[in-house]
Amino acid sequence: MINLGETALKIPFLEPKSCRTPEENKKSLLECGTFCILLLLAACFTLGLWGANVLEENAALKEAGEEIWDSMFKYMVLFCAFVCCCLVMYFRQTGTLSEGKLMAILFVMALVARLVYTLEIGITTNQHDVSNFNKVGNYGHTGYISYIMEEGIPNFDVIGKSQFYHPPLHHIICANFITFQQDVGISFEVAIENLQILTLFYSMVTLYAAYRIMKLFGFTGTALFLPMTVLAFHPTFYLFSGSINNDCLSVMFVFLAVWAALEWHKKPTFFGIAMLGLCIGCAMFAKLATGVVAPAVALLFLHKLVTEKDWKGRGTLIAQFALFGVICIPLGIGWQVRNYLLYDVPLTYVPKLSVNADQYLGDYSLSERFFDWDSLKDFGVYPMRGGTQGAEYFEHCIPLAILKMSLFGEYSRWKDYHIYDASSNLLFWMNVIIVIATLVGAAYCIWQVFRRQTEEQFTESMGFGRLPCLFILFYWVTMLMTYIPFCFSYPHFCSMDYRYLVPTLLTGAIFLGVLLKKMEQADPATTRGKLLIGGKSLLIAATALFVVCATMIYPMYY
Repeated sequence: MINLGETALKIPFLEPKSCRTPEENKKSLLECGTFCILLLLAACFTLGLWGANVLEENAALKEAGEEIWDSMFKYMVLFCAFVCCCLVMYFRQTGTLSEGKLMAILFVMALVARLVYTLEIGITTNQHDVSNFNKVGNYGHTGYISYIMEEGIPNFDVIGKSQFYHPPLHHIICANFITFQQDVGISFEVAIENLQILTLFYSMVTLYAAYRIMKLFGFTGTALFLPMTVLAFHPTFYLFSGSINNDCLSVMFVFLAVWAALEWHKKPTFFGIAMLGLCIGCAMFAKLATGVVAPAVALLFLHKLVTEKDWKGRGTLIAQFALFGVICIPLGIGWQVRNYLLYDVPLTYVPKLSVNADQYLGDYSLSERFFDWDSLKDFGVYPMRGGTQGAEYFEHCIPLAILKMSLFGEYSRWKDYHIYDASSNLLFWMNVIIVIATLVGAAYCIWQVFRRQTEEQFTESMGFGRLPCLFILFYWVTMLMTYIPFCFSYPHFCSMDYRYLVPTLLTGAIFLGVLLKKMEQADPATTRGKLLIGGKSLLIAATALFVVCATMIYPMYY
């Protein structure tokens, strides 16, 4: 017992073993392990910042240090995986393996894997529309950040200025983070590399928000763990962890907005709707396209208003909607309205590449944009990016581009690297299995929503209400119905990038959870039950291989 005046603070892992109960002994081991891991991560982070400054000042030491660190980072992933597996086996053996412990272990593994990836790559690798901080006439995201550091918010017509049309939330945060680091003595070169600390943090908050959403849908066991494992190690979040553009911040706020919307629908409060307005507003203040979540949220609002029979309750709801608008509208579209009023910039302005660009796809027919899968034969599982990456033409089939770019972005650097190439191919086909399972789960959700049954019957069958299910389905369909026209309105290779569809990972995880829950309820005595149990085993195997291959390609490759 540690006495602090009149207050006694009991910390099991600091207590003598003889003073602890058997339950406290088990708890102390977990607390001690967690404490050591956090201490180790803090020490690594502090040492990394100090070491980066030292290495920047000594070229020879930097070259030698990079080789050592490259190997160290890769072994860190393997060591973390080994420790986590040991913990799982220990908890299973002692009968103390709980959902909370399993999720904590999953989060630690995801954090370490993403951390290693971000430490391995620089801010010029696997980026989108970023350019170079030192480039003259830079209108990419780095130029946007630099301009805010030097001049403040852009006060000119943004048409033709590349990425300056984006709302500035992400760029303001980055500019202030760089300035803060320089104020405490960190060099500019290291400070800009440390922007990945922000995106890594955003990616982990996104994962936590996904977990809370899955819990709101009542998923437990395999129906929770498998979808969360896919989200934890999905290549998109590796790429986002290291990408210093505004994608990761906007997606984080979208996931938080979905969480806030479901919480508000469960219990409508002024605080809840204020958080919802803040999340959607900030998402749109980072990237306007995230506003596609608004129609699905409006569906929740309309349902609450229509089903509320008490006039006083309706008045309260209308007041909440007004508060939502006061918070969300200025944040969400304030930047676009400002630019329209000051510089006559269209409210939905997005720069358009020339029809003469090498990645122009406007000459392909409608059937080719949806059903031409020849690039699988011509270039394998990687997205074809014309001559710049050794391909004969650009990827143009939208469904195939979604499958490829969700795993590899717009890149194909792993081609012909034997073990990484083999991992990429296996990753692609395991992803196909998982995607098919999510589509089956989505079809089952649609069938249940429109099936003639009472709300009680629906809830008993699905484990959650009809409206949350309809909300997720509507959001999923809305994303697809805005993405596909965008691919034709801006007919270029880069317009098909999966980063415009990342929230479908969340909807897909929910659909996958629904299917797995149905599989867990299967009766093994029936033929249908045996097929469902076999399908569950296939999904578990596919997810395990998916995780291994994704880890081989991202943290282990660089």
